[in-house]
Amino acid sequence: MSRFDLLPHDVHTKLKTDPRHVSGNELLPAEVALTMYENDRPIWTASQMQSELDTSHGKETVRKKLNTLDEVEVCESMPANNGRIYWWSDDRSDWPIPPDIIVDGQQELTVAELINPWYSKVGLIGLLVPALAGIPLLVGIFAIGGTISIPVSGTELLSMGMIAIVLSYILLAYAGLIGIVQWATGNTIGVGFLDS
Repeated sequence: MSRFDLLPHDVHTKLKTDPRHVSGNELLPAEVALTMYENDRPIWTASQMQSELDTSHGKETVRKKLNTLDEVEVCESMPANNGRIYWWSDDRSDWPIPPDIIVDGQQELTVAELINPWYSKVGLIGLLVPALAGIPLLVGIFAIGGTISIPVSGTELLSMGMIAIVLSYILLAYAGLIGIVQWATGNTIGVGFLDS
């Protein structure tokens, strides 16, 4: 078992981990990645990494390896104080996560948060309309079949029920379209009385 097997599988597959595939005493990016992964330090500079590696390689060599890790998305970096800082790439955050911080998973939406946007309210109305439209449809079918006798013709009741169902499809399509537009653009589209 190689010590590089301690790296996460997706990272291990991105990096050369066999010293036989490099020339001479070349520093492996996997060595830098393993040091970064196993250490509690959330943010690294090239000098700090060089010191931690306790290597004869210069700071520029270590910086190149850190930049290689950044290019293959093993770590992330940003300019800082006439240089760069580097940190382990973690799906839980865009920023470095200190070792003494526990990152909660994604919080579940409550029902109130789910129906809070106005387009969700329009969508709910669109879902309720067919339930209400079922009443005139059923009564209309029984009236046409002669099972019940009412002052309104069965065909008029069927037409009312069908119009209500078409209206519900329009409301659902409208709510879905506005929801997709808001999600894609990040802009909130308001309509006044339905806004929270």
